[in-house]
Amino acid sequence: MLPMSFPSRDTCLPRCAALARPHLEGFAHALHHAGYAARTTQSYLRAAAHLGLWLEQAALPWARCDEAIVAQFQQHLPTCRCPGRSGPTRRTAVFGVRCFLHYLRHAGVVPCGSLSSRRPSAMAAIRPRPW
Repeated sequence: MLPMSFPSRDTCLPRCAALARPHLEGFAHALHHAGYAARTTQSYLRAAAHLGLWLEQAALPWARCDEAIVAQFQQHLPTCRCPGRSGPTRRTAVFGVRCFLHYLRHAGVVPCGSLSSRRPSAMAAIRPRPW
């Protein structure tokens, strides 16, 4: 799935953090089965790889990843100097990271947040679309 999602050698995946790499294949598979378009899948995978790189550089473990971390990541984006930063727009990157967080929770990689911290849009992110 990943080679098909990233046909170009000039993507952030070769440089992506070791932290994200083990989870990207499953995330790509989940997005594909949920009916996401190839371009959206590519953008969300780049965002997930970027999050992994950012977490690694900040020395933060996946277990701490929650909505507060997503908000910190979002604040990082306007001044980002990470390798491969020419990926998705900030808005798309945030949607992709929220979708990835939902996937990681479903996969048991990160703990589920409290009910008050869950965002409805993130909870529905990887559901099949009716069209």
